[in-house]
Amino acid sequence: MRNVYQNMYDFALEFTDNDRDDAIVYRNKRISFTDFAKEVDKCAGRFAAMGIVKGDCIAICLPNIPQAEIAFYACAKMGAIASMVHPKTSPVEFARQVELTKPKLALLNEINYFVFKPMLKGVKIVFCSLITGKGFIGLKKPVAYAANKSDGNEPAIYMHSGGTTGAPKTAILSSRCMNALIDNLLLSMNYPFTKNDTMLAALPIFHGFGLAVGIHLALCSKMASALVPIFRPKKVVEFIKNQHINVLSLIPRMLQKILDEPTFNGEVVKQLKYIYVGGDNLSENLRLKFNEKLKKEGSTCVIQQGYGLTEMGSVCVLNYDLIK
Repeated sequence: MRNVYQNMYDFALEFTDNDRDDAIVYRNKRISFTDFAKEVDKCAGRFAAMGIVKGDCIAICLPNIPQAEIAFYACAKMGAIASMVHPKTSPVEFARQVELTKPKLALLNEINYFVFKPMLKGVKIVFCSLITGKGFIGLKKPVAYAANKSDGNEPAIYMHSGGTTGAPKTAILSSRCMNALIDNLLLSMNYPFTKNDTMLAALPIFHGFGLAVGIHLALCSKMASALVPIFRPKKVVEFIKNQHINVLSLIPRMLQKILDEPTFNGEVVKQLKYIYVGGDNLSENLRLKFNEKLKKEGSTCVIQQGYGLTEMGSVCVLNYDLIK
């Protein structure tokens, strides 16, 4: 087992050695782990130049684009708290979150800039383009900052639930929580992933499952996260094929849409090694139909269903085959 008593970025570094390639796949581009680490350090320095210090909150109101992942780990590296906001959150709910978390800085993009900006009085705003997938417009040049060296028990993430079991609420998660979650998952699965695997990160980074499994687990497994900002089944299947993605983490609705996509056949199915489904109820009919498709096309994997509340961080129990 690894040392979970540290920030999430340093925890991910424990899985890094010379046997490591890419950290992010976005569209047709790949970002090496070395370049990713440099971008995280630069971003943390730019946050510091904006007056952010350990314990301050940064609202990351972005879909799955490289800036969102870089900013998240920059927060961890410098000790800021990342508030993971749905880019299309209603104005009423966004106002509640702002009042509760009191961000000093907010990262916005084309989806929400004009909607959220009026509610961010006194909050510094940075623009991160969904179209280009790069750049932090509005950040200053990086300055020196104090790296976050702690036991990982302080608040690191504000994760806003959708209110599945009632009114929307905000869970406060620590680095230790996320690190232990990933360490236990990897240990229970006997560390199955290598640098040759790529995780489809279609579940949003503002979702506990998407952040913990699609992003943090991938980074802590030497895999690259293949970021999908907008889920369009045909485009996703094409992305899986072209980037040789072989690990999927999905909610049942996405699983159904991929199954219904006519181009989901042949080699694109055969290359799949692991599929994890959670976030909602998975019907037995869908599970059986998808497993049948996998077997028919020559894949050896089967769907593994996970469960866990936002307050837990993400998936904390996992079915293996027929073992529930």
